[in-house]
Amino acid sequence: MFLVLELEGVCKAVTLSDSSDLIALQELVSSTFGGSILPTEAICEFAGSALIHDIPCSQQVPANSTILIKRKTLHLSDISQNSTPAQWLQITASHPNILAQLKSRDPEMGQVMETRNEEALRMFLMKRAMNYSKQKYEQDRELEALHADPENEENQAKIAKLIHDEEIERARLMAMEENPEAFTSVYMLYVPVEVNDVPLRAFVDSGAQMTIMSKACAERSGIMRFLDTRYAGRAVGVGSGTILGRVHMCQMKLGDSFFTISLSILESSSIDVLFGLDTLKRYRCCIDLHLNCLTMMDGVKKECIPFLSEGEIPKRELLGGEGEDEMDLSDGGGKAASSSSSSSSSTATSSSNITQSAINSLTSMGFSEESAISALSSTNGNVEEATALLLASSS
Repeated sequence: MFLVLELEGVCKAVTLSDSSDLIALQELVSSTFGGSILPTEAICEFAGSALIHDIPCSQQVPANSTILIKRKTLHLSDISQNSTPAQWLQITASHPNILAQLKSRDPEMGQVMETRNEEALRMFLMKRAMNYSKQKYEQDRELEALHADPENEENQAKIAKLIHDEEIERARLMAMEENPEAFTSVYMLYVPVEVNDVPLRAFVDSGAQMTIMSKACAERSGIMRFLDTRYAGRAVGVGSGTILGRVHMCQMKLGDSFFTISLSILESSSIDVLFGLDTLKRYRCCIDLHLNCLTMMDGVKKECIPFLSEGEIPKRELLGGEGEDEMDLSDGGGKAASSSSSSSSSTATSSSNITQSAINSLTSMGFSEESAISALSSTNGNVEEATALLLASSS
């Protein structure tokens, strides 16, 4: 089939086999444009939609069509370790974020790369390859020595540890390829709500038994005057917090509909509103991760409220609250020790190990600030581990 490839305003006609898939097309794009774009860098679009893997291109694009080629923002994990010095320099020139990643993860190579000297880079890569070969040779000799005397108990322990480490590493590499999402932070589910025309963000938590609102949020919404202090108590779970009382009836707008909700007011919380199981069951809610929305039923009317994207979640909620009484409310099972029969979920979080310099280090590599904060939260502020998580999720 004949196709026209358009890259940055330059069009070229090519011939592609009907059985070719996206990988073959990306390789054809790279060769057609003289290697100025890498196969892994090419995003192929037709009629506004990106072509997908595992389906022949002939089933996605009619013959004689024009395919728009866009450049994907590459990360260090996208670069083949067999790339030549000239390719390394070309890639880092087109993608400055890769040089920043190199300087963070491999300062020695990043320093050489920064000189833009192809000969110096070639010598550096050759020296590193020789050192790797030497280490591999020494490891093989050590392994031979261990197997030469397998009856030795000390050798048996070392061999067992080597086998164990190999299996763990194999599982890790397989998981990074098959399930990279497991190495990244999962953002919680929030929906936009309104109380008295005040826009709020509600955290959906089916593990919490009751619906909660923070005191500050209740004051902004003007509902503190309806507080019944007879339901005051202490919310305890993984963390703890003081419950000031309950607002028995509150009109909350979700989508185009209004829902009457009962709220327990928490003295201090990092979250505006938390939808607990009481509200979710009352309105027969469905957390639809396929459509990425929360559906609610009031009588026969069905309302579908899309979940907020990562960028719409405030940083303070990505980081969690500060102080002893702050509650993240992201883990089910918490209970309220009070005269009323109420409970909440809670999780203690801390952002003390996350510094602005660490966030800046990750954002300089091309990652969003929200992604950087989440990765640092998952790795207790360790920049290198956070970088590895982000690279794994983008590979």
